[in-house]
Amino acid sequence: KKKVVDAMYYKMLNVINDQLLKRIGKFQLPLDPKVELTTLIVSKCKYMSSKMVPLWLVFNNADPSAPPYKLIFKTGDDLRQDILTLQMLEVMNQIWMKDGLDMNLKIYKVLATGVNRYGAGVGLVQVVENASTTSDIQRDYGGGASGAFDASVISKYLAEHDPYWKGRSKHNFTYSCAGYCVATLVLGIGDRHSSNIMCTKDGHLFHIDFGHFLGNFKSKFGVKRERTPFVFTPEMAQVISDGKHKSRDYKNFLELCKKAYHLVRKHADLLEMLFILMTSAGMPELME
Repeated sequence: KKKVVDAMYYKMLNVINDQLLKRIGKFQLPLDPKVELTTLIVSKCKYMSSKMVPLWLVFNNADPSAPPYKLIFKTGDDLRQDILTLQMLEVMNQIWMKDGLDMNLKIYKVLATGVNRYGAGVGLVQVVENASTTSDIQRDYGGGASGAFDASVISKYLAEHDPYWKGRSKHNFTYSCAGYCVATLVLGIGDRHSSNIMCTKDGHLFHIDFGHFLGNFKSKFGVKRERTPFVFTPEMAQVISDGKHKSRDYKNFLELCKKAYHLVRKHADLLEMLFILMTSAGMPELME
């Protein structure tokens, strides 16, 4: 069955290339209009395994010296909530930056382009290069499924890509982890797990897929799946302070979280007003 689906998928991509993109020549995507693209690199495209089966698409860059351009095409998800969450993250980032606090946040681009024939959302998502989900890191650096119980997996991942990772990469990780701990707490981001938390090779931790926010947490049989207000795991602590909660590095991390939180709290009225202004969009979890 998979072989049949694969054959149909790649056949459709080749048809798009031959009957549309090659005739157009150069084109721009609304996600990043400054970049000119030509055709799909069909061999590098794929469909992904998550519920809505998003498409991972790779395009040739019109500039031969530039790398291929990657994006994810999603249908079936209301990406407006992702966009709003990312905009709020950017507002928080600007609040911190104005106070001289650079949290090294990776904030990617998302664009909702409309709805499909069933009325479900359609849109584009930027791919962050040189990054892996913590789920993949656990599998690849922890010996398979048991990697979920190995606190050293992210440290191993960073060490493989940077022999001196305890310098810049550790700094990036500490600050970005603190930033996302505070941001996901304040915004009430739900459905957090190892498949929607990512880390770049140079240590930037970031979250993806914001389908649940403002405390609208998933539940199963009446039991809430979220047991904590934000995600901070032993493997994150291992990178920051070798897992030693009384170390200077860990205390510095806590101070960083505290400072970031208090700065956001000073601007609580701004964040609240921005959410209120968006209620007319009718996003269900915002209305609740």
